[in-house]
Amino acid sequence: MPGQKNVLPIAPCILDHLKEAILLTDQNGIIVTGNPSAYKLLDTECALNKRIDEFIDMSFGAFEEMHQLVELYKNKGTFIELKGIKVDDTYYCFYLKVLRISDKVRELKQYMTNFMANYLEGIIIYDENSGAIIDCDSNCATMFRYTKRQLQTKKLTDLFTNDSLHAFHKNYHIQEFIHELTAFTKYGDQFYVEMLQYPLLKEIMVNVCLLKDVTEQVRNKKRIEYLAYYDELTDLPNRNYFICVLQQAIEQAAIMKQEVAVYTLGLDYFKEINDILGYSVGDELIRYSALRLKNFLQSDTFVARMAGDEFIILQSGINNKKEIISFAERLIRTFEHPIKINGYDIYTSVTIGISLYPNHGEEAEDLIKHANLAMYDNKNKHRNNYKFFEPAISKKFQSTITLESELREAIKDEQLELHYQPQVDFQTDRIVGMEALLRWKHPEKGYIPPNEFITIAEKTGLIIEIGEWVIYEACKQNKAWQDEGFEPFIISVNLSAIQFHQKDLILRIKHILNRTKLDPAYLELEITETMAMTNEQAALQILHKLRDLGILVSIDDFGTGYSSLKLLSLFPISKLKIDKIFMENRHEENQLIVKSIIHLCHLLNMRVVAEGVETEEQFAFLKAEQCDELQGFYFSKPLPPNEVSRLLTKHH
Repeated sequence: MPGQKNVLPIAPCILDHLKEAILLTDQNGIIVTGNPSAYKLLDTECALNKRIDEFIDMSFGAFEEMHQLVELYKNKGTFIELKGIKVDDTYYCFYLKVLRISDKVRELKQYMTNFMANYLEGIIIYDENSGAIIDCDSNCATMFRYTKRQLQTKKLTDLFTNDSLHAFHKNYHIQEFIHELTAFTKYGDQFYVEMLQYPLLKEIMVNVCLLKDVTEQVRNKKRIEYLAYYDELTDLPNRNYFICVLQQAIEQAAIMKQEVAVYTLGLDYFKEINDILGYSVGDELIRYSALRLKNFLQSDTFVARMAGDEFIILQSGINNKKEIISFAERLIRTFEHPIKINGYDIYTSVTIGISLYPNHGEEAEDLIKHANLAMYDNKNKHRNNYKFFEPAISKKFQSTITLESELREAIKDEQLELHYQPQVDFQTDRIVGMEALLRWKHPEKGYIPPNEFITIAEKTGLIIEIGEWVIYEACKQNKAWQDEGFEPFIISVNLSAIQFHQKDLILRIKHILNRTKLDPAYLELEITETMAMTNEQAALQILHKLRDLGILVSIDDFGTGYSSLKLLSLFPISKLKIDKIFMENRHEENQLIVKSIIHLCHLLNMRVVAEGVETEEQFAFLKAEQCDELQGFYFSKPLPPNEVSRLLTKHH
């Protein structure tokens, strides 16, 4: 009938009793009725005759059926699930529901039963299109250091790094895929989360994610990865990383027909510094050395730490051998200045071994091995220098390894023995002392020269065991000669640097003297001036303790090390031995040095022994200068105990 109003599809009295929020609009989006639940949701007392898009962020248009996620204008950050259906040509019915996590937890638990226990630390609901956070729980807000309200105003891009989100979006469609993302708190602190995603409303692209803080696990993993490729002390790449880079450089050099150089560097006297000054100083020395080597980093160089005191450098794009030599000389020069650690000026140098691709190997491991061999060979001869690899070095190194193994057997099988070289008083021609000298009688090779096996013993630490045996055997033999009725004399034993700085050296020597019952006055320990001057305070304490026991101390090889007058004036030294190098040459300068040493020692009430006396001329010169004692082939070579007994009988 004309003027008759259209009848509403749902009576208002029915709408008022529904808990769900319902709105009806006409074909233009004008609200014609609604229930209290809908008005409360829209935060208005009445919305009649107003457009629905005045309350909700949506574009109203003709539709048959719709399902959207929309935001409320009056309550920013609150999203609602909006379902709409065309009732007839006149009316549209809308169902509104706030999207909340609590509404979906049960559904989530059913879906993610296997994951819930491990991953339910925080929950986020977000809009896939915009990345906007629709809702979250309080745990999640705490994780990111926001309030729940603050977090609901953020987007995923505010919480996670771009790289993480890129990887996340790449795999988000894979069901039950656990994503690892790098996140940031409100204050910019970085942490890591694992995220498991579930499509909450597929139709409107709304997703829910379970988050778990895995910062500790990720950092542990990254630390393990770091340690796999980097050295923790120096922050340099380690051997593993170096091998990878070297292999790539080899492949590139093969294509470009170029050479690659590998330099291995060993710090000279590092073991002695470590033993004398302690491991903390050793670590600092390595760290400072690494800083110096980092200055050589260029586009064509790569620096790494191999192990211990050894570093390794790769140099590619080489044009000629001159460049390699120049680079090696620069490396040596950079260690000319001391490194100051804990008040000490540590002087160290580097010994370098060099191998070249393709001349010395075509594989990374071979080049490293050959550079190492060249360095070790160089250290035994010319420290503070460089050496190129030669095939003959491999044979020599194999011989050294064999010798080390045989030396260990020699200790067990008692192949080591002591020979004794007399020290004779110039004035009386009497034997006043004996120096104990270590010998190794190999069952097949005969006597092995000391310079071949002593170095090996020092490198392997066997020198501690061998050195203690030498002191014991020398004391026992000296007491035996005294018991046989020979006139008592002093037995002198060389101490290695490692022995000298042993913490329990004094106790060990006390124990030996007690076992052998030798009077301490007949034991003399020889140290080098380098050992005494490396750590003066520690050396002074040790020497005073030895003197308190009644043991004599002498300086061996005087004139070949620091040659400090302070050493003679401060240290409790009873005797000084002039190195045989001054006896081998007849230069006037050497004679003046010998005269000066003798005169100085006599002023300090010290006795002087001249080593390496072999000729009548040397004997006459030293006697004229009033040297106290001689030791050398002029009187006797080193002798085994039984021959010493015959010599003592002859001079008895």
